[in-house]
Amino acid sequence: GLEWVEFRKKIQGRENGLLQLEGLPQGPCLAATAHVPGTPWGLGLWVPKQTLFQESNQRVLWVVGSQLILLMVIAVSVWLVTNWLTRPLVLLTSEIMGFSLGHQPPPRKIPEQDEIGDLGRALHTMIGELQTRQEKILELESQRFNHLVANVPGVVFRFEAKQRKAEFVSESIEALTGISLSEF
Repeated sequence: GLEWVEFRKKIQGRENGLLQLEGLPQGPCLAATAHVPGTPWGLGLWVPKQTLFQESNQRVLWVVGSQLILLMVIAVSVWLVTNWLTRPLVLLTSEIMGFSLGHQPPPRKIPEQDEIGDLGRALHTMIGELQTRQEKILELESQRFNHLVANVPGVVFRFEAKQRKAEFVSESIEALTGISLSEF
């Protein structure tokens, strides 16, 4: 082919150069020509591309494969660390949401010794204080109501403050307090 003619001309013309040769049984080849200084000689060398790039292609596959494995390891590590960092926040958030809806979160030991752990301990302390205050308020309401009923003649009622259950409240109690039986 034309590439071989050019290859021979470069060798005979004592030119240095690189060529790509096609149409060989070995497949595409890279060729180089060089003049040997001080002599009338020229040197030509060709190597099949497959032979030339075989090791680098294998290395590319190895590098790409190892990079993919490394990427998966990093992704799993990031997921684990993120989960480890956010799990306490998710748990605290769900406890706060449950508490705001009236559910009592179970008491639990908070092992984290960081800001998230401090927040969790403060939340559980606050919940405990709120429960104590609610019990005191219920007891005071019950005492106030019992005192009111004791001082109003002819009143019949039955009231349990801890369960907030009233079985019967007379009309005079409703008139004095403005609270109906269903609101007790």
